[in-house]
Amino acid sequence: MKRCRILLIALFVTLAVSGLSTAKIYKYIDEDGLVHFQDHPPVNVGPDTEVNELPEYKSKNKDMDLPQKKNKKLSGKTDYSDAQVDLYVTSCCKYCEKAKNYFRSRGIPFTEYDIEKDMAAARRKDELSPKKGVPFAVVNGRKIYGFSPKAYESALKNR
Repeated sequence: MKRCRILLIALFVTLAVSGLSTAKIYKYIDEDGLVHFQDHPPVNVGPDTEVNELPEYKSKNKDMDLPQKKNKKLSGKTDYSDAQVDLYVTSCCKYCEKAKNYFRSRGIPFTEYDIEKDMAAARRKDELSPKKGVPFAVVNGRKIYGFSPKAYESALKNR
């Protein structure tokens, strides 16, 4: 009986304290395409680096679909929701993954074409470019060969 009371008190204290914990998490992607998560805003990042403040997790909230906070750019807001991006990739290409992560992390919609699995996409890519490498992107009509965040950003800004 005494043991049961101690367990109930311990459970009550644990539940009461767990509702008090919250933390801000910041996410950003560096120039090499590496994703970073940390509990304080980044200091040594470039002016075009997009920093996302992830929603606070509160343990009392049982709804795991927490609303996302708006993205904050260090150099101001930029909306690329109307960008036209076609990305030609293969499944085993690490630079293709970096390219996909670049667009996803910035909320930039893109259409992905795997040229190993989709022969029509492979023919379309060959018509657009005689070069054989991937990733190959067409960003707002501009052809970009390889993984190049600077070229992507330039094509996105110069619509």
